[in-house]
Amino acid sequence: METTKKRRSKPKNMLLHIEAIACLARESNFSDEFIKLTKPHTHILTSYLDCNEMQVILFSIICNLNLNHSVVDVDDISGYVGCPPITILKYIKELEELCKMKLLRREFEDSLSRRRRKPDLNQIRFAINNGALDAILNNEKYKPHQTENLDVYELLETVKGFMDERDNGRLSFEEMSLEIKLVLADNEKQTWIRELMSFQLDDNDLFLFLLLCREFTSGSEAVELSDAVKLIFPNLRTQLSIRKEFLDGSSDLIKNDLVILDEGFFRSDRNIKLTDRSIDLLVQDDRNLFLKRKDKKKPDIILSHEIIDKKLYFNQKEEQQLNFLTDILSRDNFVQLTSRMGDAGMKQGVAILFYGPPGTGKTESVYQIAKKTGRNIKMVVISETKSMWFGESEKLIKEIFDKYRRVVDQSKEAPILFFNEADGIFSSRKQIGNSALDQTENAIQNIILQEMEDINGILIATTNLTRNLDKAFERRFLYKICFDKPASEAKCHIWKDKIPALSEPDAIALAHGFDLSGGQIDNIARKYLMKHVLYGTSPDLSELEGYCREENLDRGSYSRIGFVR
Repeated sequence: METTKKRRSKPKNMLLHIEAIACLARESNFSDEFIKLTKPHTHILTSYLDCNEMQVILFSIICNLNLNHSVVDVDDISGYVGCPPITILKYIKELEELCKMKLLRREFEDSLSRRRRKPDLNQIRFAINNGALDAILNNEKYKPHQTENLDVYELLETVKGFMDERDNGRLSFEEMSLEIKLVLADNEKQTWIRELMSFQLDDNDLFLFLLLCREFTSGSEAVELSDAVKLIFPNLRTQLSIRKEFLDGSSDLIKNDLVILDEGFFRSDRNIKLTDRSIDLLVQDDRNLFLKRKDKKKPDIILSHEIIDKKLYFNQKEEQQLNFLTDILSRDNFVQLTSRMGDAGMKQGVAILFYGPPGTGKTESVYQIAKKTGRNIKMVVISETKSMWFGESEKLIKEIFDKYRRVVDQSKEAPILFFNEADGIFSSRKQIGNSALDQTENAIQNIILQEMEDINGILIATTNLTRNLDKAFERRFLYKICFDKPASEAKCHIWKDKIPALSEPDAIALAHGFDLSGGQIDNIARKYLMKHVLYGTSPDLSELEGYCREENLDRGSYSRIGFVR
């Protein structure tokens, strides 16, 4: 009995039914007798493939022919069945339905526009979809991957999947090309695809561009040229040809301002990346969603809702100044204020400088203002603005402001452009006639000065040293706040906040006894926590005083600039 159940539950071999129909179809001319003989097989396959009887028959015939021909045309089918080619035209709609169900794939010529034309008899060619064939061979239910109505990210992931399959040998280059074109054709109504096709790129440039778009949306702004061409193109001659076109500037991607070639130490390790034009083309239909996805992957973007809320303690004057700035940068107030300034013919951008000793809360204040006002932070990594290549540093600085302008235009809330520890970049300009390095730094500073003059958003810079601050920069900061070390009352609050188990008298004693910044107190609290975790100790005043003496090094004095209102 058990053996009988097992025999009944064993899945039927669908390939045998396809084979039976294909054999019966030879020279059948689709006769009534043929249709009758195939009933037992089509009955099973219509349920398995989710299609009608004639679709099953056509699929079985093409599947059989496909073993000898990479693609099957109308003449192949009519010759096999023994009927005039015009008879097959009656079933074109059935064949098109099989393509929509992803059981067949439609072979078409190079241009996607050809697919939009009314089919010519000599252009109708079909092949079994690889996924469908795999499912049949494994006797599994075929579940086609949806390739219509994909958003930009799903489409690019699908394209990258085909490229990976080509790279690992599951698809030939021709099959990969066909699959990518089919996906693009299925989504040709998307604005960015229509505009991309208007450049009339050849296949090589098109595939390379799509790879760069996918890497960009995944968080990689640049891709090594040699790695990219190896992933897509199996032919060495093609790889070398594409690399040569980039190196000599003859690539259509470069000519159309879609891709740029980065500098590199050697000609063999050059990177390529999308231009601003390409980025605008890519994200135009879904800017806000793109920014969210992209920014989460990029370390130089800090999203306001991901900033941890922290209580900061300042002296009364600094706290009033910071509260005032927070009010200015709040959504409704900032819109109203910038609108009024614009009506009065004044500049609408706001530049702010936080300066003072290390550990006094300058950087954290920027984060907390961003948190309270709902503004993201575009972090400028100073080290990334310096390049060994002549003229490259100036380009990097200009690109920072160009990108910021685009983000401001695309965002409901203007983000904060944040130059942290900006001493080196806002320092006094060098005398003309010095080294090439001095000339480069002067050029960078001149660019920043002009950009600050024209900025339409919010720039905040922090610095520990102000003695070397260039006077031209000082004038361009509308608000300047000096962060002094906290007074005794503020220090007492910080001690209690960092070490809650500390008694009130001990907190007061430490606050009055040691001239420490909030950052230094935080260091001491971390040392205490480590010892408490290891040994279970409670706060000991003498031990904490020892930590304070270790921290309390003379950092020198800091020149005040003042707060302008």
